[in-house]
Amino acid sequence: MKKNIIRGLLVPESIAGAVIISACVYLLGRVDAMPKASALLPGAVLWFGIVLSSIMIFSGIKNRLNSDGDIPFFVDANRFLIAAVLSCLYVPAVHFIGFYSATILFVPSTAWIFGYRNKRVIATVSIVFIASLFVIFSLIMGKELPSTFFLG
Repeated sequence: MKKNIIRGLLVPESIAGAVIISACVYLLGRVDAMPKASALLPGAVLWFGIVLSSIMIFSGIKNRLNSDGDIPFFVDANRFLIAAVLSCLYVPAVHFIGFYSATILFVPSTAWIFGYRNKRVIATVSIVFIASLFVIFSLIMGKELPSTFFLG
């Protein structure tokens, strides 16, 4: 029984969930220092992240304990490495060419790299995603994101 519980805990979902919860708890401490009106949205998002990560941990443990065979830690390690490299490239891209420009480049290119080839869907999802971010941050919240190379 003890071996099954340990086997259930050492799954990618549990490890990722624990990391996300730890980061959210740390950031909640920083949100407390913000003015109350400014802290409302970040606090809610962080609590939502804690709840969703907890659900991910428990469902991962449940699925692992109910499975008969061994489930590999990585289904495809190459895809994980590609995602990690793309994430590491995205962060400096935001700094150098701006948030919207980097996102306009990375959303469709990431889909393409992972093998999704429907250009119409890639374009539509990219436009809707970028437009949603613009509406939320620039219009609703009035927050200026890092300057954009292509748009301004």
